[in-house]
Amino acid sequence: MRLLLIILVAVCSCANIQSQESSLFEDISYFGDVMVNAYQDKHRVRAKASFEPLMDEYITSEAYLQDNFACLEGCTRVVTSEDDLVTIVSWQIRENEEKHSYGAYIIKEGVATKLQESLSIDHDDQFDILDKDNWYGALYYNIKDYVDSKGNKSYFIFGYNGFNKFDSFKVLDVLHFEENDLMLGKEMFIKNPTGDRKDIMARIKLKYSSDSQVSINYNPGLKTIVYDHLIARMGQLEGQGPTMVPDGSYEGFVIENDEIVYKEKLFDHVYETAPVSNENMKKSKSDLNIVGGKKRKTKR
Repeated sequence: MRLLLIILVAVCSCANIQSQESSLFEDISYFGDVMVNAYQDKHRVRAKASFEPLMDEYITSEAYLQDNFACLEGCTRVVTSEDDLVTIVSWQIRENEEKHSYGAYIIKEGVATKLQESLSIDHDDQFDILDKDNWYGALYYNIKDYVDSKGNKSYFIFGYNGFNKFDSFKVLDVLHFEENDLMLGKEMFIKNPTGDRKDIMARIKLKYSSDSQVSINYNPGLKTIVYDHLIARMGQLEGQGPTMVPDGSYEGFVIENDEIVYKEKLFDHVYETAPVSNENMKKSKSDLNIVGGKKRKTKR
């Protein structure tokens, strides 16, 4: 009789845990969907207030191991490194036309670190090394492992920031760990290799007109970081002023002889209109909301 009672208690406890996890997954999915897709600003902001503590519980309790991030589909981006050691979960909230806010967790071998958005991406930090408490905010869409000739491992992480209604950013940062402390930025990108003094940047940032499509990503065939070449022009949005747009050519950084060296022109052909990247071509309705695209109004 006592053994039966113990078994019943164990079964009830297991069922209760499963019920709690199911409720957590459902709540995250619901508030995440409202946070990203709701038409009214106040509804997105209100959903954010509920979503973020749920995310804290979801990540720190390792509940994501049960559903493999399935409840986050449509409201976050989840990218995992090629070595399967690092996963980045990031999200963007469009609070209004002038403000976006961001959140991210970086999970390395089961240890989660939350990034704190405390900097503006518009400030000049291309030579700075940042930590988890000094972050500019980004929605990360790709991660690429990089190992130098000495065996030091870093990760190139590619992100988007919908800065405001006039301008957006794409950023390539370098994620690495120093004595298990998470760091962002590393002096790796040599800008003027033939000059008397090399400029070695810690990250690459592209600021461009929000009505343009700009790409930065890693091309494994060329072993090159490829991105759109930008030129100045007057903006076409009312009140925008001068801005930057792609001209159809490409520049980037080539990985050669353990150095990452800038190359001004990657291809001879210049397109009449800037090509659309696969990233932009494959946007679903939810992706458009996440990366700052215009949301279709609901018919009333």
